[in-house]
Amino acid sequence: MINFEVVEFIRKQTQAGVGQDKIKSDLISNGWTSDDISEAFAATARPTMPRPPIAVTKESSGKRIAMFVVLFVLIVLGGGGAFAYKTYYKDYIAQKEKDEIRKSNYTATPPAAALKPVEKAPQNESPDELWSTFDKVTLALKNEDVASYNLYSYEPIPKDQEPQFTMFASFMYEAYSKINKADFVNKWEDDKQTIYLTNPIRQDDVNFYSYRKAGVMFIKHDGLWKVLNITNKGTSHTKKNTNSTVAQIDLNLQAMMLDTDKDGLTDMNETCSGTSQGDKSCVKTDPNKRDTDGDGWWDGIEAEMK
Repeated sequence: MINFEVVEFIRKQTQAGVGQDKIKSDLISNGWTSDDISEAFAATARPTMPRPPIAVTKESSGKRIAMFVVLFVLIVLGGGGAFAYKTYYKDYIAQKEKDEIRKSNYTATPPAAALKPVEKAPQNESPDELWSTFDKVTLALKNEDVASYNLYSYEPIPKDQEPQFTMFASFMYEAYSKINKADFVNKWEDDKQTIYLTNPIRQDDVNFYSYRKAGVMFIKHDGLWKVLNITNKGTSHTKKNTNSTVAQIDLNLQAMMLDTDKDGLTDMNETCSGTSQGDKSCVKTDPNKRDTDGDGWWDGIEAEMK
């Protein structure tokens, strides 16, 4: 099955002028198989659908439905609901978590410290009320109810794109309905933004050591709490051809998911390191400062608003 992370990495590296041999070498060193790489290169040769400009304006409110259209094409070409599940929750070009394993002498922050939530700011909304908003979005997707979806989702669907929304609502509903609220034990919030996160979940298979964690972002907009985005991010490392111990790999995989300032972006996202290095669209922020530009919105929240 086509892996979207590999496809997007190849596209960005190709746009930056990197040759195929170098791209293949980098992917292999990061644990991707030759089959993954071959399928991804084949996928990059297929035509992609254009997206509207990204901006927080009424004119850009169709960004999410444009993503649905691209998602559908990729599902038809690549085949499989699992692919839809990996990519439903974000503009189809998302920042990638996959990165090369750091050298064995790297000193990582202990995972326990990395996962410790910050103190909650006082607010009137309870977790049940925020999850109620999430449930309303989920129900709107199930019923293909555009009006309700627009009321409880940060990015509404414009009238002229409602037919496309009804085509993809079922894919979205399948993914939303699989969210297990009890897993979201880390809660970072203030009076206008909230992030719920799971702890990293170990998901090894026969070829890779892997971790994943999911998140749900809420934002107060027009006086109502709305769902901004849901995420499902991960890191992995091949079990083959490595001199690192399992303990070293485990520690470094968790370090790759470290979010020091608890703003919804990993430290590697904020420093544009790893596979984001050389990506001209990556904007650096301060991994030790939750609100780098001081405008009241956390860096991770602000990244999803754009």
